[in-house]
Formats: sequence, structure tokens, C-alpha cells
Amino acid sequence: MNSICKILFALFIFLLPARSIGADPIYNKKGQWILPQGYETWVFVGSNLGLGYVGEPSTPPPKFRNVYMETEAYETFMITGEFPEPTQFLFEVYSAKDRVEDGEINAGVYNSELLSVVGSVKDSRRPIRNASKENWAYYVFPVHEGQVAEAATARPDSQCWSCHNEHAGYDKVWVQLYPRLRERLEKY
Repeated sequence: MNSICKILFALFIFLLPARSIGADPIYNKKGQWILPQGYETWVFVGSNLGLGYVGEPSTPPPKFRNVYMETEAYETFMITGEFPEPTQFLFEVYSAKDRVEDGEINAGVYNSELLSVVGSVKDSRRPIRNASKENWAYYVFPVHEGQVAEAATARPDSQCWSCHNEHAGYDKVWVQLYPRLRERLEKY
């Protein structure tokens, strides 16, 4: 009987879905979050054009922000209404352009040059917390000559977390800006 239990347990463990590559944040020896490879395949949760934070200069033209959420965290959120640990968001910041060289476009704007990649991670196990006791951390991956930085250091809580804590719609996330997440919360 004992060997049957062991076999059933081994089968159970084998059949459990493993977390996919990219589901967990990876940090380097300096405690920086390494830009997840393939984040562009995560769930696209929303986009905005020209949104800016209070206190930031609003310089025209406006910028596009395209927001992606790690797939397994998204699936969990859609089922439970909670952002699990870990949850990762990345958004690409693009300049907006309204003309193309051949002149075929006569109205509207589109994503042009990638300016930065910004992200947030809910991870109580992240290294080098710099006195932060918060689970959410916020990062900026700068772009230089078209190349996105490979890693980023968490911003101090006073720069990002405090605003997210005070103004974000749910669990430090601006769900009010992302239709799919907002709709999930409104349903339940």
C-alpha cells in the first residue's frame, strides 16, 4: 500500500503544471531585476497615449505606453481577483509620430521610437530592498541607441510606491487604466 501511495504522489507531482519560463522575476548579483526575455508575448492589458503623472513636465508630443502582464499572474488574477506573488508588469514607452516619409498617412499617430521600458514587480523575496518593506517595486530600463538596458535597480519607495499606494486603483496597480483588469474587478 505504501508503494502505491508513493507512485500516486510521484504521478501527482509530475502532472502538476510547472511555472513557465519568465513567470518568476530574475535578479542579478547586484539585486537588479533582469529584463524578462520575451515579455512581448505576455498578456497585453492596455495602452495609453499622453498620460503623465502630476509634477512631471508634459512635453508634446505625447508618448504611448503599452502595458504587458506576465501570463501566469494574469491568469491567476482573472480567476481570483488577486495579484499573486510574483506578479510582473512591463510597459514600453514609445514616442508618438504622425507622419511617415512616403506621406501615405494623413491622420492619427502611431508608436515610433522606443524610449524606455518601465516595470513593476510584486515579490516579497526580492533582494536588496534598501530599507523598503513593501512587496511592490518599480523599475526603469533605459534605452540607449535602440538597446534596452539588461537590468534595472528598484526605485526608492518615495519615487513610485508612495504614489501607487495612494492613487492606484487596486493593490498598487492602476487597474482603472487597464480595461481587462478593470472589467475583472467590476464583475466581482
